[in-house]
Amino acid sequence: MTIIPDTKDWTWVLERPCPECGFDTSWFAREDVPGMILANATAWLDVLTGPTEVRARPAPDRWSPLEYGCHVRDVLRRYDERLELMLTEHDPDFANWDQDATAVADRYGEQDPVQVSDDLMRAAQALAARFAAVTGDQWQRTGSRSDGAQFTVETFARYFIHDPVHHLYDVTGVRAALCGLCGVKQPRFRDRRRRWSGGQPDVESLYQRTRVLPRPGERATAGEQESAGWCSGL
Repeated sequence: MTIIPDTKDWTWVLERPCPECGFDTSWFAREDVPGMILANATAWLDVLTGPTEVRARPAPDRWSPLEYGCHVRDVLRRYDERLELMLTEHDPDFANWDQDATAVADRYGEQDPVQVSDDLMRAAQALAARFAAVTGDQWQRTGSRSDGAQFTVETFARYFIHDPVHHLYDVTGVRAALCGLCGVKQPRFRDRRRRWSGGQPDVESLYQRTRVLPRPGERATAGEQESAGWCSGL
């Protein structure tokens, strides 16, 4: 059975929590998005390189974990390109992207899970670093989608982060709890209103500032998770 293209307009997630995955885009500070991207990418590494079969579709009309992973990788890349446009051009229009056609043309289901996981993490690191470098009035710069939906950099960040979180729910069935980020092993930030500081941070600085996020290939110990207040995925 062919996958039915998703033609829904998901911009409503900027107005209310998602009833499917439970994610609330208003819960966090915009400056938290870089750490959230890295945390989510780490969870995708677990999915794509874990013991569970990732090529099998749970139903003929639903993507496999591998196909979702490929999609998330490409979303990260696409949003990095769009964010760069927003930061360097005046109110740019984003080129249309047919995600379903891309999945077919690029044979998502036949790609190597290990390579996909590596590429996904690299794309996450690039996008996280670009968001972390946003300061001041840059958050209010604008850009528009081909369907007319307009975003500021801030609403773009909030709208974007729902996508990989929701797809992690599609694969694992774990909903975001009241903290808004359970299921992606996202730490509860002690100071939700803190800001990234100091020029153009590199990826290493993002890990240092979030402190509890494991680097690719690493896992936080139970003690580190407890002291950082990691969500339990309830």
